Amino acid sequence: MAFRSIEEIRSGRTEAKDPPKWIQGILLRAWFLLIPMLAFSYVRDKQIEPAVAQAKKEILQERAVAENARVQTLGEATKFNLKRSQLEALSDTFAVRFGQIQSVLDSIRIIQADDFAQRRMLESERDSLLSVVSHSMGSSRPSRPDCRNSR
Repeated sequence: MAFRSIEEIRSGRTEAKDPPKWIQGILLRAWFLLIPMLAFSYVRDKQIEPAVAQAKKEILQERAVAENARVQTLGEATKFNLKRSQLEALSDTFAVRFGQIQSVLDSIRIIQADDFAQRRMLESERDSLLSVVSHSMGSSRPSRPDCRNSR
C-alpha cells in the first residue's frame, strides 16, 4: 500500500502507483536475507528439537535411577524395621523369661532361708540331745576310782 499525495486524492485517481525505485530494489533483494533467515530458523529448530528430546530422555533415565534408588532404600528400611521388630520381640520374650527366672530364684531363696533356719534349729536340737546323751552317759557310769587300781 502506497501513500498518495493530496493531489492524487483530489483528482480521484485510484490506480496504484509503483513504489519508489529504492524500495523496489530492497524488495527484489530481500530474498537474499529471507532465505538465510529461514534456513537458520530451520536448522535451529532441527537442532533444538533433538536436544529437547535428548534432555527429556535424560530426565526420564535420571528419574528411573532415582526411583530405583528410592525402592532400594525403602527395601533396606523395611528389612531394618523387620530386624528391629524381631529384636524387640526377642527382648520382650527374654524380659518375660528373666522375670520368670527371677521369681523362681526368689522362691528358691525363700525355701533356702527356711531350710537354713530349720538346719540351725535341728543342729541346736542335736547339740542339746548330744549334751543330754553325754550327760546321761556320764551319770550312768559308776564313779569308782578304786576299780581301776585293782586290776
